[in-house]
Amino acid sequence: MALPRFQNLHSDRREHILEVAGHEFADHGFAGASVNRILDRAGLSKGVLYYYFEDKADLFETTLEAAVRHLFEERGLPGGREALGHWVETLDADGFWDALREMSRQSLGLLRSDLWYVRLARAYPRIRQEPAGPTLTGNVEGLGRGSLEALLSRGRALGVVRSDLPLDFLVEVSAALDHAGDRWIVERLDAMDDGELAALMDARMDMLRDMLDAAHVGWEE
Repeated sequence: MALPRFQNLHSDRREHILEVAGHEFADHGFAGASVNRILDRAGLSKGVLYYYFEDKADLFETTLEAAVRHLFEERGLPGGREALGHWVETLDADGFWDALREMSRQSLGLLRSDLWYVRLARAYPRIRQEPAGPTLTGNVEGLGRGSLEALLSRGRALGVVRSDLPLDFLVEVSAALDHAGDRWIVERLDAMDDGELAALMDARMDMLRDMLDAAHVGWEE
């Protein structure tokens, strides 16, 4: 994580550095990103990176985790994972799947945004496939899987998520579907209009529900 000196900067200064870094990593990935370009565009001297961060990887991880915080805030969850946990506990059996669908729809307005943290999120599937990707994204992957586990555990307690398979298996296959869907959508985003994108997001949610809904265990066409 970033060194304490970075956390002690004024919030506007921190955000400016993260924004510049976010755009650079979104444009060039991790391997292709230039620390010198980031420093130059952020108005920092050449040696100052190591005053605030351990290395380039630390800068990337700090930027990515800040992007995740911003995305939580955009969804009305300013407390990040803790706020998500509280939200999950408010879900009931009747509204569980509708709440998940609504959260999916909330992301539609952001997908084409030029905000630095949205651009970095769009680049995430590509960066994750870089040689260093699994190591660089480990903390965020852990956060995502932890959130999925909390959500599916709540659904199972409510009787709306299937209980015939191990929870960690459901988390694993749900995460795989999520990654594949994100990558496919990002690669084709510019070719879809808003109506097509909305329909695809709804169909994606239908796939997830078909796979996880307790009512579909043993279900046949």
